Amino acid sequence: MHNRFASRALLAGLVLATAACTGTAPAPGTSTPTAGPTTGPTAQPTAQATPAPSPSAAATPTTEPGMTAAPTATGATGGLPDLARIAAGETPAGWKEVRSTDGVCRMAVPPDWDTETMPSAGISPGFEAQALMSNDQLANYGSFDAYIETAKTVYFGPDRIVLIETDELFLMTAGPSTPDASFLVGRNLGESVCGILLTIRGNAIADFLATGQQVLYSLAPAD
Repeated sequence: MHNRFASRALLAGLVLATAACTGTAPAPGTSTPTAGPTTGPTAQPTAQATPAPSPSAAATPTTEPGMTAAPTATGATGGLPDLARIAAGETPAGWKEVRSTDGVCRMAVPPDWDTETMPSAGISPGFEAQALMSNDQLANYGSFDAYIETAKTVYFGPDRIVLIETDELFLMTAGPSTPDASFLVGRNLGESVCGILLTIRGNAIADFLATGQQVLYSLAPAD
């Protein structure tokens, strides 16, 4: 499991730049694993109690201009992150900082995640979740818009869902094609794009979704 999971992450970090330089994208089925639907148990009301509100109602993400009003539950993710907090540089106390190989971008992962096995990456215990960070040069694409279009072509298949698409920020999640939960975020720095590719195995979504979303919130330019 370790080798397959780590190898997939390492290759994924090279795909965007390769596609931009060659003008081609991997054939369907060869891109980063996508996410598929799962449903959690539904709480049963007692005879003297009314049913609680749907969890998705409380998890509705904040939206701003350029942010897509997407469903609160998307594919296997079971819920969306708070869109207003994406790539805001939030770093919980005690988390480990991880930087891109050139030192331009940073993210944070929990203290028990492995940050030594792969460069610019964090891997959860049991290899059930991973976050791979990159800093892509916009010169390889021509513009941030071209970067976004390349990402849409390369990642997550035709049922991908774009959550944020502005001049400064891009966020996309996988649709219901596979049981994994996957997110791609890119923050435009002008000359380059700080990015995170987050993948959580389907059988570990309940354990790692909230943690993975916090990793997305932590993305920022390095100080």
